[in-house]
Amino acid sequence: MSYSQLTRLLDNLAAGFSASTMQGQVAALSCLGLSIPEHWPRLNTPVFEATGDLKTWAEYTQRQIQTDDVEFALLLPDEHRPLTERIECLREFCQAFADTLAYAVSNDLASVEQLTVDREPGEILRDIMEISKITSAVEGEDEDERDFMELTEYLRVAVRVFALNYPSTPS
Repeated sequence: MSYSQLTRLLDNLAAGFSASTMQGQVAALSCLGLSIPEHWPRLNTPVFEATGDLKTWAEYTQRQIQTDDVEFALLLPDEHRPLTERIECLREFCQAFADTLAYAVSNDLASVEQLTVDREPGEILRDIMEISKITSAVEGEDEDERDFMELTEYLRVAVRVFALNYPSTPS
């Protein structure tokens, strides 16, 4: 499912959040090894159960993160959309990812120690939190576009590395 398809689906369901936010939440739950059907509705309205397409997409995203079967891809507006819009979606993904980890800690589904016991997840989490603070003020230069592409590639890989290095049991 593309970014625009997921956006249309969420708009039709009057979900009240973006495709980037949804993917950030699903990615974080997947990295922690948590059940998406069980935990995702607690983060939002029960829109998750409203459609089979949404459930299928979430399961596919989880598979992208947790297995080597398919490559994880960030859902972002296509390159024809303004860079500022794509940066905002990247920021939303990171914010939702960090917020979902906070949800997991506050509900005793993960601990701060688990999130930082291994150097890589701790560093990745700090990076994601920093990226969630970026602004979309760019000049539209080729350098800005390159920086965006590098950041997108880093996040794509970082989410997989986080999932692979996150301890599955409390330390």
